Amino acid sequence: MSEELITDIGRSGYRLFTGDVSWDPSSISDGDEAVTDITVEGAAIGDFVLVSASVDILDLTLTGAVTANNTVTVQLSNSTGGAVDLGFGRYNALVIANPWLRLIDQAGASPP
Repeated sequence: MSEELITDIGRSGYRLFTGDVSWDPSSISDGDEAVTDITVEGAAIGDFVLVSASVDILDLTLTGAVTANNTVTVQLSNSTGGAVDLGFGRYNALVIANPWLRLIDQAGASPP
């Protein structure tokens, strides 16, 4: 990431947190999904999440969400029409802290 981008994000009140996990989701049948958790210190419910994989996900859908403080749940969903086995890979999460939600939590108020 460029230093300029990081500086701009910092000025906006957004903070970035990262985490990763090594995972072999095994074979995922059509219509099924596989999930794993990534520890991301600082993540909170309502934060934005981007996830990536070190392997080709072969038309599966890869999503992530903060499901508890410091925890991002990564999900691979299969709607390809057949079973898919990705094998071992590294899964990464980038969490962008939502400053509005943190302000609301601190103040106990509604967003503007």
